[in-house]
Amino acid sequence: MKAFSSPWLQSKWVIHLFIWLFILIVPHLFISTSIGESNEFFMHFYLKLILYGVGFYIVYLWLVPHFFLRNKKILFFVISFAAFFLLYQIEGFAIRYVLPEDQFRNMMVELSKLMEEKGYTLRPPSDGLRLSGFIAISVLLMGSALGLRLSEELTKKEKQQKELEKQHLTSTLEMLRNQVSPHFFFNTLNNIYALTIIDPKLSGEAVLKLSRLMRYLLYESAGERVELTKEVAFLNNYIDLMKLRMSENVDIEIDFPAIPESYQIAPLLFIPFIENAFKHGVSNREHSFIRIHLNIDDEKVVFECENSAFKSFTEKDRVGGIGLVNVKKRLDLLFPKSHQLEIEDKTTLFRVHLIINQKQN
Repeated sequence: MKAFSSPWLQSKWVIHLFIWLFILIVPHLFISTSIGESNEFFMHFYLKLILYGVGFYIVYLWLVPHFFLRNKKILFFVISFAAFFLLYQIEGFAIRYVLPEDQFRNMMVELSKLMEEKGYTLRPPSDGLRLSGFIAISVLLMGSALGLRLSEELTKKEKQQKELEKQHLTSTLEMLRNQVSPHFFFNTLNNIYALTIIDPKLSGEAVLKLSRLMRYLLYESAGERVELTKEVAFLNNYIDLMKLRMSENVDIEIDFPAIPESYQIAPLLFIPFIENAFKHGVSNREHSFIRIHLNIDDEKVVFECENSAFKSFTEKDRVGGIGLVNVKKRLDLLFPKSHQLEIEDKTTLFRVHLIINQKQN
C-alpha cells in the first residue's frame, strides 16, 4: 500500500482505471446494438482482454523496471515474448476447454449468416489468423507498456532533479547568507572599536544601531523574501553607523525612494556593495565620496553605488574580497535570467549598477 500512497501514483492508477472501463463498455455500446446479445462472443472477448491486460502489466510493472531499466534489454525482450507466448497457450486452452471451439464457431456461423443478409461476407478466423493477430496485438501492448513506463520514469526523474536543484539552491543561499553576516559583523565591530577610542559618547549610539542590525540579520532576513522597506531601514542603520566615524573629507549621498510596504525582495543583496564602498572607497587623507541610489517600479529594481577609488588599494581590496563574490553567486542563483550586474572599476572610480527584473522573476 505504501507504493501507491503518493499523489503521482494515485492519479496514474485513476487514468488506468478509466481506460479499462472505457474498453469494457465500448463493445456493449456498439456490438450489442448491431448484432444482438451473444454471451459466447463477450466471454471470448473478455478472455482475450484479461490475457492482454495481464501481459501489459507484466511488462509495465515487472519487466521494464527490473530488466529494461537495469540495462538487461535482451533478457527483457526474451522474457516478454515468452510471457505473451504463454498467454497465447492459455488462450488456446481456454478456448478448447472453457469456451469450446464449436460454440464460438457456431456463433460465428450465425453471425456470418446475419452479415450475409445485410450484404457482407464474414468467414470464421483460422488458427493462423488468430496467432498472427495475437502476435501483432502483443507487440503493440509490449511497446505501449515500455513507452508508458519509460515516459513515467523520465517524468519522475525530472521531478526529482528539480527537487534536488531546489534543495541545492536553498542550502547554497543559506550558506551565502550566513557568510555575509560574520563578514559584515567583523568590519562593523572594528568600526565600533575605533569609535570608542575617538568618541566614547557616540559608542553607545553605535551599539544601539548595531543591535538593530543584528535583529534584522538574525530574525527578519532569515526568509527567502523580505519587505524592501525593512531592507532599506537596515541599510540606513548601517550607513548611519558608518557615518559616525567618517571625516569631513567624505561626501555621502543617499537616495532611497518611498517604497510600498508590500514590495518584497531577497534580503542582503545590497549590503555587500555598500560595505565595499565604505571599506575601500573612503580615505581619511584625501577627498572621497560615496553615492548610493535606489529606484523601483512595477517591473524592476535599479540599485547603483559609486565610490572613490585609490591607487594605494590592492586589486583584492578594490573588488571587496568575499563579499562581492558571494553576492554575485546569490544573484546568479536567485535571478539566473532576470538580472544585470555591471561593475566598473576605474582608477578613481568604482561603480556598481544592478538591475533586477521583478516582472520576469
